[in-house]
Amino acid sequence: MALLLLLTGFVTAQNTYEIHDEGQVYRVTTYSRRVEEAYARAGVSILSVDRVRMEQFGGIIQVLIERARPVTITVDGVRQSTLAYNQTVGELLEQQKITVNQHDLVTPSLETAAEAGMVISITRRTVTTEETSYVIPFETHRVASMELPYGTEAVTQAGVDGVGVSALQTITYANGTVEQWQLPEQIMIAPVPEIITVGTKVPEVALNSLSVTTNAIIAIEDKTEGGVLTLADGTAVPFTQVLSAQATAYYAGSCGKAPSHPAYGITATGTIARVGAIAVDPKVIPYGTQMYIVTPDGTIVYGFATAEDCGGSIKGNKVDLYFDTARECFSFGRRNVDIYIIGES
Repeated sequence: MALLLLLTGFVTAQNTYEIHDEGQVYRVTTYSRRVEEAYARAGVSILSVDRVRMEQFGGIIQVLIERARPVTITVDGVRQSTLAYNQTVGELLEQQKITVNQHDLVTPSLETAAEAGMVISITRRTVTTEETSYVIPFETHRVASMELPYGTEAVTQAGVDGVGVSALQTITYANGTVEQWQLPEQIMIAPVPEIITVGTKVPEVALNSLSVTTNAIIAIEDKTEGGVLTLADGTAVPFTQVLSAQATAYYAGSCGKAPSHPAYGITATGTIARVGAIAVDPKVIPYGTQMYIVTPDGTIVYGFATAEDCGGSIKGNKVDLYFDTARECFSFGRRNVDIYIIGES
């Protein structure tokens, strides 16, 4: 019994080491209480510049190794060497009490993990921006409205100029190098367009019995070239120009041929003479031209017509309108008319 107690007194408890080194984990069990023995068993070498932290959790001694990484920092014309320990570039610079200003260039970036042999470069920069404001003229929009009489207009929204900003950015480096470039222009205050409401409403008038149709013009919208007529039935009729002309009237019996004559009631283009087929000077209004004809006061609406005939006395801005009866022709006589040449402008 005495011998057993003597032997027990020389037994040393085992120690378990868990060594964490650069992502590798080594678990070593040894009777030695010296961590160097654990390093030797794990095949791990420790340099004097490396950092080691040990913590015990239960029966396990955890060994955390932070390897020293030699790096070089170049800043303000000075090159210095230091050691990084599992840090980002930003953390290392903060530890070294090196201030990085807003516009300085840091290479590699502040978020990059510091590695052995890395060269960290800080380029000092001063950034200034010179801004110049300018006026953005407002646009004018013309809006047609049947609320106002044709020929009148009113400013329904005043225009307001806007304000834009042009900026020139200058970057001055610590070594004296200067770079400049124009920044994208910005609108600080958007312009407000001027709106001019243009009246299109044509006053309603009593139609003369000589009117061929009651589908009269109720609105006229003028455009840069031509415009658009709105008729009583809602039809929109685009026109390219307006001619002021003198109009006379004819019917088949006034053509100088007997009803039995083969050419009786036949136009110069070979069509049947009828309401809507009118005589023109082809040099002024080519054959086939589509028109809408009305007297300037709007009381006589001839309506849609096509240039299909001609006449010896129809020269220049003159037209001869076909009617079905001699009575209508005599009643019409000679009058001024507005001719809207139909077509897209």
